[in-house]
Amino acid sequence: MTTLTPISYEGRVAKLRAGMQRANLKALVVSRAASIYYTAGCYFHPFRPGAAVIIPLEGDVMIVARAVDLGRLPYETWIREIRPWVGWQTNSLPETSFEKAVVDALRSAKCTSGRIGIEIGMDQEPGRLAPGTLDNLLAGPEFVDASKILDHVMMRKEPQEILLLKKAAAIADVGARAALDSIRPGMRETEVAGAAEFAMRQAGAEWYMAGTTVASGFRAAYAFAGEPVPTDNLLQRGDVVHLDFTPVYKLYLGDHIAMAVLGEPNREQAELAKVVESITEEYLDKFRVGAVVADIDRFARQAKTKAGFGQYDCWINGHGMGLAPRTPPYFTPNDKTVLEADMVLELVLQIHPPKIGGMALEFAVHITDSGPVPLNKTPRRLHVVAG
Repeated sequence: MTTLTPISYEGRVAKLRAGMQRANLKALVVSRAASIYYTAGCYFHPFRPGAAVIIPLEGDVMIVARAVDLGRLPYETWIREIRPWVGWQTNSLPETSFEKAVVDALRSAKCTSGRIGIEIGMDQEPGRLAPGTLDNLLAGPEFVDASKILDHVMMRKEPQEILLLKKAAAIADVGARAALDSIRPGMRETEVAGAAEFAMRQAGAEWYMAGTTVASGFRAAYAFAGEPVPTDNLLQRGDVVHLDFTPVYKLYLGDHIAMAVLGEPNREQAELAKVVESITEEYLDKFRVGAVVADIDRFARQAKTKAGFGQYDCWINGHGMGLAPRTPPYFTPNDKTVLEADMVLELVLQIHPPKIGGMALEFAVHITDSGPVPLNKTPRRLHVVAG
């Protein structure tokens, strides 16, 4: 059994401070969910603004958080200075805003001039603060977007992170197996999702970052997969079933798509599955040290076009993996990131023709010096479930 070495959060802060020095930043305000997890090592609701980690170039790191989190944070984070805020007067806390609490923390760290880095964010995971809002409260500093400092540091994984991602991938595999074993004609999509989630909980899942997707029949063919939630739609023979799992283990995410058909696939379904399976294996082989993300993405889009399915191309063909559903790099035509050893990426291959039923595969890939290593072990093929 592998023993997990404790993560050095002080070491992570040291890496970030090196980036801050290069960017001439006096402080860094961390506000994206993945960045907070990375620096604080504790849970915050990923879709609710109101938390930030303040990292001065010199001095103690602080957390600004909602008052509702005040009780648990001393037990869950290494950071000792916790600054709560609440938007109305209470018996124990004065009224203040999130932005004002951040500014007060910067003042206490004597960061009232110079350049202050904030996370304005990417389109995939927006930041929680806007420069204009902070300017109104603290006029001295220049607020600049420092998202790339966090992106650069988080992209290459520490050994402990890879072990946690392997565990999260294994839990997603458990969910896939449970879902495939449970599928029967007449079942509701919600029942299949329930079987998968129960199994993943038993395997160690603590929560689900983006929910569990079970989409059958016409719902499996939504453009770009559509990320539909399970419904009471009844599974029928001949249905393609799109399965997507996002279990979280100790803040690290598993993200895995498996594809199934209820009963023997028809000719069009079988042919599409072969296309997806074949392109996926060729695509996986491109995930190598030194490869450029945009070039890998171009291969996937051209391969779909060559197979006759270019018009059903996916909006994104992969993304980084770690502490959020999507992190840099993004497999798009514009991302020039060069792959390095110990990146963990998510390979996504989706084709969704409306009249056939969408087919998709998604799994985590560890980039190593000797080649790509998939973390998910679910067979990369169309799973035929007895109808």
